Amino acid sequence: MNKDIAENLKNQWIDKRPNKPLPHNIPVTWFDLSCLEKIDYDADRVTLSFLVNNKEYKLYLSFPEIGGIRLYSDKIGFQNIEKYKKIKCISYEHGLNVKTDSEIEIRINTNSNCWEIEILYDGKIINCINGRQLLLGYSEDGNLSKIKIIGSISEKELFTGLGERFDKIVRNGTYSLLWNFDSLFQLSESSKTDRVYSYTNIPILHSTNGYTLFINSSYAIDADIGKTNSQEYFFECYGPTFDLFFFTGEFSYRMESYAKLTGYNVLPPKWAFSYWAGNSAIHFTYANGGNYMQTLENMMEGYAKIGTPIKNMFVEGVIHKDKNVYKYLNKTDTHVIAWHDSAYWLKNKPNEMSIEDSPHLRPYYGDRNEELKQKYCDFTHPNAKWIIDNLYGKYIKLGIKGAMIDFADAVPYNSIAYDGTTGDEMHNVYAFHYQKHFKELYEKYNGSDYILFARAGFPGTQSLMAKFLGDEPCTFDGLKTSLTAGLNLSLSGFSLWGTDMGGLGIWRKHIPDEDCYRRWMQWAAFNPIMRSHGHTTRAPWDFSSDAVRDFQKYYWLRENLMDTIYSNVIDSSRSATVMVEPLQLAFPQDETVALIEDEYMFCKDILVAPILKERTLARDVILPNGMWIDFWTGLNVKGGAQFKARASEGTIPLYLRSGTLLKIKLSYSLKLCDNMEKGSYNALLITAPDVKRDISFNLNEIDVERYITEFIDGKTVITNSSMADINAVIAKGISAISVIVDGKAVDRKGYITPNGTAFYYVDEIKNTTTIFLPDSWKTLEIVDSGKVVKNLAFEKFIYSEDDTSASFHRTIADGWAFNYWTIPRTNAKFTLDLDEVKEIKEIQMTWGTDYADSYMVEASVDGKNWFFVIGVMDGTGDEEVLRLPPNTKARYIRFMNFGFPQRTPAILGDIRVYGTEYEDKD
Repeated sequence: MNKDIAENLKNQWIDKRPNKPLPHNIPVTWFDLSCLEKIDYDADRVTLSFLVNNKEYKLYLSFPEIGGIRLYSDKIGFQNIEKYKKIKCISYEHGLNVKTDSEIEIRINTNSNCWEIEILYDGKIINCINGRQLLLGYSEDGNLSKIKIIGSISEKELFTGLGERFDKIVRNGTYSLLWNFDSLFQLSESSKTDRVYSYTNIPILHSTNGYTLFINSSYAIDADIGKTNSQEYFFECYGPTFDLFFFTGEFSYRMESYAKLTGYNVLPPKWAFSYWAGNSAIHFTYANGGNYMQTLENMMEGYAKIGTPIKNMFVEGVIHKDKNVYKYLNKTDTHVIAWHDSAYWLKNKPNEMSIEDSPHLRPYYGDRNEELKQKYCDFTHPNAKWIIDNLYGKYIKLGIKGAMIDFADAVPYNSIAYDGTTGDEMHNVYAFHYQKHFKELYEKYNGSDYILFARAGFPGTQSLMAKFLGDEPCTFDGLKTSLTAGLNLSLSGFSLWGTDMGGLGIWRKHIPDEDCYRRWMQWAAFNPIMRSHGHTTRAPWDFSSDAVRDFQKYYWLRENLMDTIYSNVIDSSRSATVMVEPLQLAFPQDETVALIEDEYMFCKDILVAPILKERTLARDVILPNGMWIDFWTGLNVKGGAQFKARASEGTIPLYLRSGTLLKIKLSYSLKLCDNMEKGSYNALLITAPDVKRDISFNLNEIDVERYITEFIDGKTVITNSSMADINAVIAKGISAISVIVDGKAVDRKGYITPNGTAFYYVDEIKNTTTIFLPDSWKTLEIVDSGKVVKNLAFEKFIYSEDDTSASFHRTIADGWAFNYWTIPRTNAKFTLDLDEVKEIKEIQMTWGTDYADSYMVEASVDGKNWFFVIGVMDGTGDEEVLRLPPNTKARYIRFMNFGFPQRTPAILGDIRVYGTEYEDKD
């Protein structure tokens, strides 16, 4: 590099802030690769020789053992492979046909005015690229400084990928800068900039036409996916690296090829997937006047009081250096998870270390020992391992079982590492080096019993540690962008990630409102990692008693599912399986869900549809084709069309696909979401299958349980192939009329009392059967009634003498809560007319954020003579269930004498009434 350019680098910081350096965009002159001079080949690869800018330039085409093809130059990227398939080449008049032993085939055509490569899979052309779509950019000094790849976009073709992105899932019409960046500023709602930046940029692009492009480069990349021209995408890659992988086949197979290249996901211990409590350094510094021990004790005691014991505590800041923290948390076997600033060079380097021996990045210009404005640890330096051990090892010895390895997205382009890598090439891959060093450090002290997670990422860092989604505002916009970021990470090969539950906020200024906190909590329960964090309190009791009730519900639901969750964690450490699958990945052939960006599959069988808008009681949901079961109601829902899903304040819409079988734990009550501190049963959660499924669960890295679920002769049949110790089954979407275990009929009971004797209990309203099983059972057969209890209130007339707005609508009895009635604060009274006298057993009411905590219900046969049915004195809103006295018969049901726990009017979204009438499930 000449002195003039070096001096320009010194002075041309695009962004003066040391933690936000942007890449150096060097002007270039572009030359395409249309001038193909010759083609050579042998049994290993094809060599394409070009004349570019009066110089010879070569590209090589090979077939990696991992799948797909590789098109690369002498300057390859960070990821490399050694094993390639042997190829067979057949020359013809105007080209070359290249085959191997797989379904993929290459045709190099030279019979037009510009050569082209056709990529075929199973005889079908899935991508085509010609010499004018591959360009080299030379700077003024004659150096190759950029590569450009242009691809075409067909009419219905959709793209996903590119790493952690905050704007959308489908990448069509977007521009992104693939350069790791502290993205906090763009996530602020006050800054409505295009969200083109990210903490983790992965140059992988998936096409619905059947191929995945991975650009194996650590330099910055401008990615324009149809934004400039809707009919083409282009990648403008900084630096001289030219290394492309094209993976082919089914989406899952392409993901597997990528994972084999870059690495499978890391495998932390099981305890790491229970809830993480904790707060930021700012909170521990200022809460309780800076008495962080008091803050910590208050949190631990508060969680214990509400019956949600804490296994993991995230302590950020100086608190993790205090021995008293470990003494206190060790009493409850709570794992301490700390925070490490691994990107920045710390000033307290050992006095005996010389400047030359200190492992920090140097400036690219001038004297090698000249100071950069801010120092960064150089993980290519031989002393890097020793220095981080010296700085952090003593705290790990105290008992740290994990940490957030933060930052590492700020290496300036005008720097140089010990191994000679310049900052522009090191910037993105720096995340890999520093995470690898910290992984090795924790393995030294903890073996495999630890968890690390990081903000920055690079292809392959999924094999080193989990991912943190970024610093989000405490708002619904923050919740939505976190969801989008997580789904995009999943599409880019990252299985393990978590968010700041409730958002981070800015200093001590921001705290989520109760609505946002509760909705974020519900979603976080279905993140790979459920983690609470923020600059202000995230303890549920600091929001409301309703928030406490929600937290208890979702804390224990996650613990119910822990065996299934960890089995999927193990799967992702052995294959390209990810715990969270966007619908585009889970159902790649289903056009119904191709554009859905706010639903996903969790642990293969649970569809999650988070609530992303404030004060919402329902949302639109589209399920993939097939039959699904509402997790909360047990009702059958047919996929393939949009519908309104009920989502009261404490309810996140969840659906189970047909043939679901999840390994779970249940409290002694045999109910989901109940406290399990006193013990639990091993159990299964199932739905009726439509096809035979062979399902395995990893108990650990070695042991596996297998089950077969199928539908035979009108019966759901579960085979316990491993003779696993399973005590109970919850069958959702099934109201059983008979249950047979190993050929013997099981008695039906009208209540749940597990006492060692096999029985089954049916909740016909929730369309759910609970079965208590004998020891060592092998085969379970369930016959469904095919009926559900009819909602007698559905679309029935509701009137109010005091509020005519309730008289002209049937919408609060329409079976969902998208429409609602605001109950007046004084003299409110309304009546539901069932059209005729019915026997009534249960009334269900869906409340909004604001609700009535006391009211009275009366009933009448003729509308004139009324009798008392039930009184509510301590209502909690949400989904309220009123069970009526036996033999209650009425045509009219009247609600009156409302009391409100809040100043604002109550919101009633839906009323459902159930009795003794049934209807077909379909």
